[in-house]
Parts: sequence; C-alpha cells; structure tokens
Amino acid sequence: MVMILGLQLVQCYYSEEILITINNICSVLLSTLHRFNYFSTSHNILFILINYEISMCSYYSLQCFESMLYFISKVVKEASGNLSIELIHTLLGPQSKVLSMRTTCSVSLHNAIVHLYASLLSLKNIPILQEVY
Repeated sequence: MVMILGLQLVQCYYSEEILITINNICSVLLSTLHRFNYFSTSHNILFILINYEISMCSYYSLQCFESMLYFISKVVKEASGNLSIELIHTLLGPQSKVLSMRTTCSVSLHNAIVHLYASLLSLKNIPILQEVY
C-alpha cells in the first residue's frame, strides 16, 4: 500500500526530495517484506517505480541519481529470482543512463554504480547473470 502511494506521489508531484524519501522508505520496507516473505506480492509495483525513475533520471541531480541506484541495488538483492531480463537491459544496455553516468567526477556516484554492479554480479539466476555479463 505504501509503495503504491509512493508511486502515485512521484508521478503526480515531481520533487527530488520526495523521490529520495520514497527510495529510502521502499528500501526499508523491502528488508521487512523479504523477512516475512511478502516480497512476491509487491515486486511488480517496485519494477513500475524503477522503470519510472529510470525514464525520468535525465532530470535528476547527482544525489537523486545516487539514491535511485542504491534503491535499485536493494531491489536486485531482495528480488534476485524475480528480476526480468528487460530490467537488466534497461540498466546496462547501450542506451543506459547508468553507463553514461560512469564518467561523472562524483566519487559517491561511482560508489553507488559499483554497488549496483556488485548486486547484479552476485545474482544466482544464470539467465539474468548472463545478461549482466
């Protein structure tokens, strides 16, 4: 319920502060949902939120982009078996914003990108891991 509200809030009122807060809240909720095995019921909402954030990320500040990357890393870690190849392609494909941000001078953004890559490379799903490589 909170994730649906967050998605609607982000879509209606674009604010980087709101987006960063929603990423943080969803990250905390992910840990709780995973602990109680409720993740499977909410992963579609998370993937919609991630796709929305990726589509809007060309407007983000570095801090907001970094928040998005850490949030996606958390989703990858928690949803390792439920990830889609399309999401991996969106994150790492030739038109990916993540690839274009690798040349940024921000150390904290580089750390977030490395964290995302480490999450992706630690997957145990062979078809998705092949797509990552």
